[in-house]
Amino acid sequence: MSYKHSKRFLMCCPIRCLCITGFLILFHGPVLGSSEKLQILEQPEILKPVKQQTRIIKLVNHIINRTHYLKISLDDDSSSRIFDQFVDNLDPSKMYFLKSDIQNFKDQGLHLRLDDDIKSGRLDTVFEVFNLYRKRVYQRIRFALLRLDKPFNFKINETFELDRENLNWSESMDGLDDYWRKRIKNDIINLKLSEEEESDIPTLLSKRYRNMADQWTKMDEQDVFEIFVNTYVGAFDPNTSYYSPIRAENFKIQMSLSLQGVGAVLQMEDGYVVVRRIISGGPVDRSGKLQPDDRIVGVGQEDSEIVDIVGWKLDDVVKLIRGPKQTTVRLEILPAETGLSGKSEIISIVRDNIRLEQQAARSNIIEVETDSGISNIGLITLPTFYTGIQSRDKSTRRSTTSDVRDLVVDMQSKNIEGLIIDLRGNGGGALSEAIGLTGLFIRNGPIVQIQDSAGQTDIDYDRDAELIYDGPLMVLVDRYSASASEIFSGAIQDYNRGLIVGEPTYGKGTVQNIVNLDNLVRTDDPLGQVKITTGQFFRINGHSTQYRGVVPDIVWTTMRESDEIDDQHGERGYDNPIPWRSIKQAKFNPYQSKLPQSVIDQLITNHESRINSNSYFTYTRKINELFWGTVSRKKISLSESIRQSESAQHEAKIEMFDNYRKQALELLEADSDRMISLSENQPDSQDSTEYLIEAAHILLDSIHIQTLAGDLAENRLTSSTSMHN
Repeated sequence: MSYKHSKRFLMCCPIRCLCITGFLILFHGPVLGSSEKLQILEQPEILKPVKQQTRIIKLVNHIINRTHYLKISLDDDSSSRIFDQFVDNLDPSKMYFLKSDIQNFKDQGLHLRLDDDIKSGRLDTVFEVFNLYRKRVYQRIRFALLRLDKPFNFKINETFELDRENLNWSESMDGLDDYWRKRIKNDIINLKLSEEEESDIPTLLSKRYRNMADQWTKMDEQDVFEIFVNTYVGAFDPNTSYYSPIRAENFKIQMSLSLQGVGAVLQMEDGYVVVRRIISGGPVDRSGKLQPDDRIVGVGQEDSEIVDIVGWKLDDVVKLIRGPKQTTVRLEILPAETGLSGKSEIISIVRDNIRLEQQAARSNIIEVETDSGISNIGLITLPTFYTGIQSRDKSTRRSTTSDVRDLVVDMQSKNIEGLIIDLRGNGGGALSEAIGLTGLFIRNGPIVQIQDSAGQTDIDYDRDAELIYDGPLMVLVDRYSASASEIFSGAIQDYNRGLIVGEPTYGKGTVQNIVNLDNLVRTDDPLGQVKITTGQFFRINGHSTQYRGVVPDIVWTTMRESDEIDDQHGERGYDNPIPWRSIKQAKFNPYQSKLPQSVIDQLITNHESRINSNSYFTYTRKINELFWGTVSRKKISLSESIRQSESAQHEAKIEMFDNYRKQALELLEADSDRMISLSENQPDSQDSTEYLIEAAHILLDSIHIQTLAGDLAENRLTSSTSMHN
């Protein structure tokens, strides 16, 4: 299966429901007759562009040409790329279009016409491609509904392609018929193995296929226009987007963090709604029931029936999930930990507002037993970089920098030997706070460089000489640490101020601005907004945080570890990401000399020795092997005996590893020699706690090794000897 990020503006995607938990021998037994099924399948109407869209596309092109960071100009090469991307966005799994369809478009020269069409505001080519696509969808769904009436042989050992992204287009209708026959067969097996009643499966699949057709039938001219405009701007940069007036309002709601929902960022991927990020302080975060990369396959209200939402538009799914405060939404999910082959689960989440106070920094003390006694390591958990959060008594406005300053001062009174800043899952926030926070740990100096589309570079400085903490420091990051988190951790690394530990970060190193189209022309009708990339962040060492992210000094194992996935995560996983590059480094004074590689190597050796003898991390490695082995499959058998065997083996391993995990955590919790306590302010799971404990050990190791080599304070540099040019 491909882990490439989903096409951002795809309105409906192929269905892949791979819940392998049971066994099916034969299926045959339609509920609706063929004529009844086809009568409720509407023929798609022909859509045409509307006049206002000409104005909008020309405005968007004007903005892109004038202000985009990459200085974009349209030509035949870019036209061909936009055409290919548009077709791919419509049909990423190559399950509707024929090879002859694509060739006919190119024979007419449509793929080379889009640059001129965009400049002049013509959209006929776009709608011609879309109308044929919708016709092909209708034909495929019609075939699927008719094919449901026929029996399937589940004894033959044929395979079904799960990942068709890199395959060629089908040469004929017969080729598509064969793919859809196998797809239907696989859907039947999956539902049976997911413990659906055999008698209910025809009705469920019939509804699912008709829902797929309905999504496209209900689409209007505005939907087609949005798909194309975002294909155009996304062909150069995945962070530049067009928002229609309705979507602009939804974006505003999301940015305010005030919606009454569950507090999760969702995305379409291969027909599933995938959880991309959990918003700290939201209902999902507080419940701990939903995790990043979980897939939502059904939604129900209170005690009502779960509605199958595979293949739905994301907007429609979001409407189901949102609702009044203190009401319950039930979600059927495929957990990420067990992969797509796992059994689905149903969880309940009580809708509520995002609790902004839980976005704020919080502190804890990790007490670790060492050979010389108990060592106190300070911990600050920072979910986001915020500014202007009102205090509970509404007398002051809180910010990341001011809150962390107070927390550090308080912890220093408790004689901490080192400090950990936990930025795992921190997707960014206010740039000013990333600069201010860095300033708490250095005297002063440059923090980040920002280059605009004209090539001009500005440098943002911390000009406050205040140094709130000068002791040993560590920053924890993961693949969800982005933007402001990368600016802070990158600056700490460049100044040699502390150790960076965890996973390579997200790689979001570009600057976006919002342009309201209504402000550019006189109009009575709203035109929407454009979010456009206008600049790029660079570290003070001259390296960008874009694409590559921040690479930790020590990379450790996690439940999501995989070289293949790491290459496809964050900005690295999007189509057309702005590449990594470097500029001239800024002049700055490192806080201290860089740790010798020999010290880093020793820290890694000690770390690996501990986790190799740690029952929890042994469990982590085993579950990783199962997880990646399951989700990386590109083909699946349609033989019931093979699927039964795979299902039994998978379930047995999941149960074994789950028991192993419970035993490991019980042993670790009872081991008073490895940890005395983690203060009650820390709401993280025991799984997360294991990583915090290991982080404390790494930091203590670095203190010990440097102490043996000489006084830590003597490692500090003076401005006269440390200037970088």
